[in-house]
Order: sequence, then C-alpha cells, then structure tokens
Amino acid sequence: MKILRYKRAKEGVYTIYFEQEKEYSFYEEVIIKHSLLLKKSITEKQLEELLKENKSYEVYYSALSLLKRKAQTAYEVEKNLETKGFPKEDIEKTISKLKEQGYLNDAIYAKSFVYNQLITTSRGPKKIMEELKKKGVVEENYKEALEQYTEEIEQEKINKIIQKAVKSNQRKSANALKKKLEMTLTLDGFDRQKILESLQKITVEEEDI
Repeated sequence: MKILRYKRAKEGVYTIYFEQEKEYSFYEEVIIKHSLLLKKSITEKQLEELLKENKSYEVYYSALSLLKRKAQTAYEVEKNLETKGFPKEDIEKTISKLKEQGYLNDAIYAKSFVYNQLITTSRGPKKIMEELKKKGVVEENYKEALEQYTEEIEQEKINKIIQKAVKSNQRKSANALKKKLEMTLTLDGFDRQKILESLQKITVEEEDI
C-alpha cells in the first residue's frame, strides 16, 4: 500500500493517508517504533499488525484519560475500559503497564480514600471498608488504609453525631431518638457496641421534645 502523506491529527497522534482514499490514525509511539515517517509504502499484513499494536496504545491512553479526571482503582479502570469495548488482552496489558509505571496503586489509593472520607464525611469504618471492597481493593490494602481510622476517632465521630441530633431534636421522645440514632449510626458503618455505650450516656429531656 502506497503512503501518500502524513498529517498531525493532535498531540501524539498522526494520520497516515494511503492510496485508494484510505486513512488511519496512529499514536506517535507506533510511528517512531516502526519509522513510518520514512516509509513510502507498507503491505496489507504490516498495516494489520500496526493497527493491532495501535489499538493497545488506544487502550492505554484511554486509561490515562480516566485517571486524569479521577483517581481510580485498578478494578474501576478495568471495568471502565471494558464498557468501551476494548479487547480483554489489551486491557490486561494496560493495567499491568500502569501498575509498573505507578499510575495505578490500590494501596496508595485506599489510604487517600480513607483519609478523605475521614475529613469530609461522617461515615464509619465499616461503611468505608465496604466501599473499598466494591472498588476492588484487596483485604490487605483496605485493612492497612483503615488503620488511620482509630477507635478514638470513631468514638469522637459517634459522640458528635449523637450530640448534634440531641441538640436539634424537637419532636422525638428519648427512646425514639435513641432508636433512630442506633439504626442510623449502624447503617453508616459504626461499631454497634460503641454506639450503644454512647447512647446510654446521653440524656434527652422529655419536656424539650
């Protein structure tokens, strides 16, 4: 196949125009590796191999684009790439490459996730753990990350939530308020025993309800 001309399509990507009005875009890595800018023609078989290799770079750069927009786990990136219809083999290669380059690191991601949850939400450790598991983080990594969420911090959060609820309560009886808090805090991932102990220590003035 005769090569007619080249054109830079965008940063890192070139379009090669062939005879019979055929054109294909290739990533710069493929262009350089195979010295395509110096060639005047290639065979159909060579083109097929180049397109296959180029596809793997498409998967890689799609993954990088995902990570630039939002930090993700390896599992999340893999699932996002699958929805784009990329071949499983290319996805696996991309995930491995990103891990080697340090762009994907579930252990670091988990620690950052837990820290952000600690300072921006009122979620308990169990709730955060479940979220990390859904993101594909393995037990070793999420357990290490959750070491940041100490028992002291958990107790402090439970107390603050209870105090705020008691202070703003206007309608519920003491028993009803405590039952609601018990359910809410449990669903939010806090330790049930800590919840019950904290609730036993509070006093809700019935006349204020």
